Amino acid sequence: MKKISLLIAIVLSANAAADNVKTSLESATVFFKGAELAHTVAVQLKAGENALTLEGLSPMIDINSLKINVTNSVVVASSEFSTDFLTEKKETDLVKKLQDSITVCNEDMSKLSIAIRVNKNALSIMREGINSNMKVENKPISVSEIAQMTDYYINK
Repeated sequence: MKKISLLIAIVLSANAAADNVKTSLESATVFFKGAELAHTVAVQLKAGENALTLEGLSPMIDINSLKINVTNSVVVASSEFSTDFLTEKKETDLVKKLQDSITVCNEDMSKLSIAIRVNKNALSIMREGINSNMKVENKPISVSEIAQMTDYYINK
């Protein structure tokens, strides 16, 4: 999940402080065209102006449906929604394992592709040798000699 920042400036007086806060998902209701997610966070605010960055929200938030509820006579001066593309997300062990598997499969496919190309070239050498009656020093090459040449080519 992408790290989402929701900036809430809470005005109480003149001092400013910024905190990154992880939210916890309290409930989720799934609809045909979307879902309603309710996140909560408990924060102790200092007297004055406070800025909070909420992490762990969905990147698919409809900004028009965003609701911010506060208690204890706190005033929300403004809120801003943005996606943080600069922070690298941590990969889970499952993702790392899958990426390693993809890498191994790609390497195996590359090896098989090379083997197929070599075998096709060896087959074309055999066909040319049989069809054109190749000669070495004016002697026709036998099928066993052509087979030896292709074996040499494949093993090379």
